[in-house]
Amino acid sequence: MSTSKNVAIPAQSASPASSGHATADSIEEVQRQIERTRDELGATIDQLTAKVDIRARVRQRAAAISARMKAMRTAPNRAGDTTGNSSPGAKQVAIPTAVGACVFVLGLVVARKVVSR
Repeated sequence: MSTSKNVAIPAQSASPASSGHATADSIEEVQRQIERTRDELGATIDQLTAKVDIRARVRQRAAAISARMKAMRTAPNRAGDTTGNSSPGAKQVAIPTAVGACVFVLGLVVARKVVSR
C-alpha cells in the first residue's frame, strides 16, 4: 500500500476579479451573515437586559402570581365543595392577603439585592 499525497488541486476557472458575478454572490453572502449576526446579537442583548431589569422581573412575577390567584378564586374548589367547611367570605379575604404577602416578600428580596450591591 502506498500513501501518496499527490492530490490534484482543481484550478479555478475564473478569479473573483475577472468575474463580477462571483464577487457579487460572495459579497451578498457576507452581508447576509452580518445581518444574521446582528440579529443574534440583538436578541442576546435583549435577553441580558431582561435579566438585569429586576423591577420588570418582580412586576412580571407579581402579575403571574396575581393571575394564578384569580384563577384559583374562579375555579371550583372540589375539596371545599365536598366538605362544605369553607365560606365564600373567607376565600375573598384570604386570596388578596396571600397575593399581598407574596408581593411583599418579593419586594423584600429585591430590596436586599439592591442594598447588597
